[in-house]
Amino acid sequence: MIPQRDESLLGYLKRHSDAEGYPDLGGFLSDIGYSYGRPLVENAENLAVALGVEFPLLEPLLPRSRATEPALDWRFHRMYADPVCPACLAAGLPRRREWRHALVSACAVHGIELLGTCHGCESPLGLANDGHASCICGAHYADAPQIPATVGAVEISRAIAGLPANIVGFDLEGGSDRSVARTVWFLASAMRSTRTGKPGKDGIPKTLAEARAMIRPVEPLLIDWPTAFDRHVQHLWNSPEADGQTAAARLGAWYQGLMKQTGPVANGLQKRCLHIAATICGDAYGLAGHGDETAWVSAAEGARMLGIRAERIVDAVRTGVMNGRLARSGAGHQHTIVARSDVETTRILRATMLDKKQARELLGVSRQQFELLLEASVVAPVHVDVRHPCVNGSFDRDELTRTVTIIRKNLAPTGGIEEPTLAFRDLSLRRTTEKKALLAVFRAIKSGTIQARNFGSEQRLGDALFSEEEISNILAAHGAPSAMTAGEVAKITGWKAESVTHWCAEGLLVSTRGRVGGAEAWLIATSDLAHFQQKYLVLADVAEQCQTTSRALISRLAGQGISTVGAKPVGKTARGHLLPVAHVAHLLQLSERLEHAAG
Repeated sequence: MIPQRDESLLGYLKRHSDAEGYPDLGGFLSDIGYSYGRPLVENAENLAVALGVEFPLLEPLLPRSRATEPALDWRFHRMYADPVCPACLAAGLPRRREWRHALVSACAVHGIELLGTCHGCESPLGLANDGHASCICGAHYADAPQIPATVGAVEISRAIAGLPANIVGFDLEGGSDRSVARTVWFLASAMRSTRTGKPGKDGIPKTLAEARAMIRPVEPLLIDWPTAFDRHVQHLWNSPEADGQTAAARLGAWYQGLMKQTGPVANGLQKRCLHIAATICGDAYGLAGHGDETAWVSAAEGARMLGIRAERIVDAVRTGVMNGRLARSGAGHQHTIVARSDVETTRILRATMLDKKQARELLGVSRQQFELLLEASVVAPVHVDVRHPCVNGSFDRDELTRTVTIIRKNLAPTGGIEEPTLAFRDLSLRRTTEKKALLAVFRAIKSGTIQARNFGSEQRLGDALFSEEEISNILAAHGAPSAMTAGEVAKITGWKAESVTHWCAEGLLVSTRGRVGGAEAWLIATSDLAHFQQKYLVLADVAEQCQTTSRALISRLAGQGISTVGAKPVGKTARGHLLPVAHVAHLLQLSERLEHAAG
């Protein structure tokens, strides 16, 4: 067995382990006398002998301190996790070498998020605790949900993988920037605040969540070019701690660190930084005397145009989000001007951003269901790091509409066959108490695995209809119980829940103990419920039909020598009386004999 193109060293070892019949890599490495880490890489020649492969074939897979490929940089080599791309494994592709890079969180080929935990047992994907394509629990990674990654995460992954990428406004040729990962790392670490006041001292991300949290603020700087980067430079320039008149003085250690970076991406960042410092940053009213004076308004006037407090515009100018100038007069008063065009752009942006209530109304879902959609990543707020300070809402109307449109277009052909359906708004924890299974349904709807049966162009997402059978199959596949709980039986029959649980405990209503939503519960199959209703009558229901009370009915039955069963003592009384159907049949036979004798 020889390594495949773009395969990682760890991926090759896991593929080799699978071929030898081992359930996980740990056992295989133990048997050949190795564990994954620095000693294994340093003694790769001996490893090649143990694997029965020529060393020149193994050498290109080895991470190293001075790698010619960013994906093999030992400084960023993942030592705590081994994430995978479900789509790559489904296509029979190897585990790619850039997945071992600590800053990579998305697949450079398929544009989806890497999988960091098993979708079956929810255990982290470690270095040696699984096989090539499946977990030791039996779950196949290829079956995991495929969640689209952000554009920034994908482009960064492509650049690190040595594939063509679009970063800082130009198409980066594959493999042309060997230092791109270190440049991204510099930007990310410099944007994170530290207790010691030493930016850039963060540790390497250990998990996918940590990698995404670190890279997310950097994505706009590289993708929304040059707008986001310009704002970032202006924010640093206008920082209260900034002092001096030159870029080196005002931007300080960040500027010095940026100028030390190498490669095409770093060159683009450096040139743009110098341009912003030379043409925009400087005297706060420098632009007010040039061009059309009506192009600029005071912060107070801009605030009136937007219907917000002036302090919010001042903050937006200070952080570089809005194009403007700050200055202090000789008396110490602060003056702020802002571009009128930016005020108009912000007004349009405010109209497109929604708060949670407005987003729920747009989708036609409940408060609880909306929170579940957030947890399932069907919808997502705009990240706080890129949220405009003059905008209240955190949900992009256009993005929500785009998500709904994709679901609407993904309509399943019915072929004229009618089938039971469920409205989207009915998919809640009232349907099943297994939240993990419900989240899987939402993700399946977003990905198109479950297609709508009816979703009109004027309908909201909550009105869309989906196949009840398909939803039930997904729920069952992800652990939702096929039986009903005692509470659910009580709800559909009108019986008291405590009576139902008592009958289960007494063995009158056949049931089993299980866990639902993390708690112990009685689980009742529909067939067992039907058998129970054939065998017993609930006395309270009979009394209601006879327009009498349970106590009076018990007294009359006792006069005929018939007693109830299944009652639960509650203080000096009891509830949950059951009348065996066999006793009712005996009573009817007795009545017939009396009538016959009287005749």
